[in-house]
Amino acid sequence: MTEIEAKGIFERNNALRKGHYVLLGKDHSEYYVDKNAVLCNPQEASYLYIALAAKLAEARLDPEIIIGPQMSETLMAPWVAYYLSQTLRHKILSLYAEKYCNDFKLRPQAIQVMNGKKVVLMDDIFQRGTSFSGMAKTVNNAKGIIIGAGVLWRRGQYDLTNFFNCRGNIINLISLINTKLPSWPNEKLCPLCFAGIPINTDLGHGKEFLKKSRDKLFVCPNCGGIADWIDKPAGIFCCRKCHAVPAGLEFD
Repeated sequence: MTEIEAKGIFERNNALRKGHYVLLGKDHSEYYVDKNAVLCNPQEASYLYIALAAKLAEARLDPEIIIGPQMSETLMAPWVAYYLSQTLRHKILSLYAEKYCNDFKLRPQAIQVMNGKKVVLMDDIFQRGTSFSGMAKTVNNAKGIIIGAGVLWRRGQYDLTNFFNCRGNIINLISLINTKLPSWPNEKLCPLCFAGIPINTDLGHGKEFLKKSRDKLFVCPNCGGIADWIDKPAGIFCCRKCHAVPAGLEFD
């Protein structure tokens, strides 16, 4: 499968959205890759899993375990492990790491299985590599040997120079799609925030962002854009998009 074909699967399932989104890690972006729109379709998802397994085989990665974070990847890792095992003709186990606060943990049985085994990390979308870094730490602590990582879409512009396994080797990241999508590390550098473009609260982490920023920002009742509180107790605000202010209040 070519990168164009893989990207076409996301596009025909309306999984590449455009708007104003807050991503995991607080990055802001005009684009959001809605992987669930694809992964909920078993036939479409299987094409991606087969293609990713083929790329792992082409890269001569020969894992004994594939591990992904608990969530949608709980389904992704087993299927990639299955298709890769068909190609390599040996059993490959599938495990998942459970997230607790900012760390990932393995169940006791998984820790026992992990010891001394060759491991490939699995995730769907790569932005900053936060999940990979957390899983790598967990696998290293369990004495697993990380030999690589696989993703469907590497959209982040962050490099991997500090992404090491326990032996100090840079982890080989295999991805079906390498199209970078622009993003900004926070709202202060985001031109969409500056222009007051409404933040999507249905996809990504926009709802959490607005909740945490409620003392400074809120949704403009006039246009739905981003508004700044000037004096919250007095109800005085100014919208960045439509420049609306409370009735009867004027600014020079």
